[in-house]
Amino acid sequence: MRLSVNNVTKRYRTVTAVDAISLDIQPGKIQALLGPNGAGKSSLVRMLVGLTHPDQGEIVVENNGQTIDLTYHDFAYLPEDRGLYQDRSILDNLNYIASLRGLKLSDIRGDIDSWLARFELTDRKDEPLRQ
Repeated sequence: MRLSVNNVTKRYRTVTAVDAISLDIQPGKIQALLGPNGAGKSSLVRMLVGLTHPDQGEIVVENNGQTIDLTYHDFAYLPEDRGLYQDRSILDNLNYIASLRGLKLSDIRGDIDSWLARFELTDRKDEPLRQ
């Protein structure tokens, strides 16, 4: 599989997190993203795994010379310390993650309720996550 990032830019309100980056990752190669805090590494990874989309440019994935569309099912992403909002409720966080994945809340309400019950969090679903 080959991954090409072509002139990708990502902005958040007044901040340009990724500014016209281009890179090409060949099959069988390992790449590392290095840079100081705020350099845009996490923003780029979020775009690569489909959590967000570039404001400009394109990300192209090829397999055996064929361009393919990857979905969120093809990746897993675990942020180091962010991604969940400590001041928001457990339910709000679950709904937010589902919306990032393009899921309709009406379609997954039963799944969320099932997982809350499984982890014995149903009674606490409206509490802030930090608790």
